[in-house]
Amino acid sequence: MKSVMGKSGRLLLILNLIRARKNLSARELAKECGVSERTIYRDINAISEAHIPIYYDNGYKFLTNAFLPPLNLSLDEHLALYVGLNSGNPNSHAALKSAGKTALAKIESLLPETIREDYFEIRTHIKIPDKQKEKG
Repeated sequence: MKSVMGKSGRLLLILNLIRARKNLSARELAKECGVSERTIYRDINAISEAHIPIYYDNGYKFLTNAFLPPLNLSLDEHLALYVGLNSGNPNSHAALKSAGKTALAKIESLLPETIREDYFEIRTHIKIPDKQKEKG
């Protein structure tokens, strides 16, 4: 697996993914970050060594969620961003796709609890066409 982003960017992505989505495994984090599970284990150790209270209990979690202030976007605004960031051109530059993925993880990590559950539930029902398949 070849990752487009550097280690610091990946660590921030991992922090935001864990904050946004509960119970992510090393395998799921590796897939999201485009690296091996072993790299994720090393990254989790680095996060822990930075005194960020992280633990594993049926997935990675934080003891506290006080890393970043919440954004004041509505549920519809979050869903629009999700669709927009996931329906890009398959021929676009890999770094831009990676940037879109990290931006989405950051945004998702800041979802207010009042809409978090609805957002992830609705998101599972959104079908984004695969541009590559449409061309074939």
